Amino acid sequence: MNKKNIFLSAVIIGLSLVVCQAQALTTSQTLVRTRVIKEMDRKLSVLNVLMSRVDNSKKIASGEKSSLKLYLNNIVKDLTDLKEKINVETDADILKSNYESASEIYDVYTLFLPKVQIVITADRIKTISAMMATVGQKMQVNISQLPPGADLKELNSYLSDASAKIADAEAKADAAILEVTEVSSDSRDKNGTDPSVEILKSARTKIQVAQEDLITARKDMTTIMKLIKELSPDTTAVE
Repeated sequence: MNKKNIFLSAVIIGLSLVVCQAQALTTSQTLVRTRVIKEMDRKLSVLNVLMSRVDNSKKIASGEKSSLKLYLNNIVKDLTDLKEKINVETDADILKSNYESASEIYDVYTLFLPKVQIVITADRIKTISAMMATVGQKMQVNISQLPPGADLKELNSYLSDASAKIADAEAKADAAILEVTEVSSDSRDKNGTDPSVEILKSARTKIQVAQEDLITARKDMTTIMKLIKELSPDTTAVE
């Protein structure tokens, strides 16, 4: 090899070393990347759990279920794709840009997560309400079969209250689902105000009232079963 070739080889090797050094991350930068990837994995795990719960929901309308799954799939895809880029990137400036992109996805995640949780909880409330309504119908049959002359005023009062609470719980769950359909990452107005915050707050209140309704209805039904047994010891309440 002549001196010219030796010199060119040395220049190329030197430039390669400079590029490698420029792209090498510091220990702190590497730690930051590790923490970012760990957080992305955590969020992906939460999203996958929510996806499974949406799939297993029984009372969510098919259109709403499809919409939720589409949103979840989009967030999962965006996070997964960005995670893969971050995992192999060694340029600090590009990583900084990737982190900013991750932050934007997190904003959508933070907004959308409570929406999905509210819908899933509402679905559970509607499922329990349907089961309790069936129990209430069986209790009505038991009451009608009590011995002649039995005082049914208290029983009917508890049954009426339980039925009203169950119906209200289901109505509140439906209202919460309908309300959160308005939640969107594009809902901020020109002043930066996001109505989604108040929408989610209102929907959570409805969910809380629905849950309290079911607790009251369950207590009413427990009392009903106790009274039925007292009025007719040989009757098996709610078969």
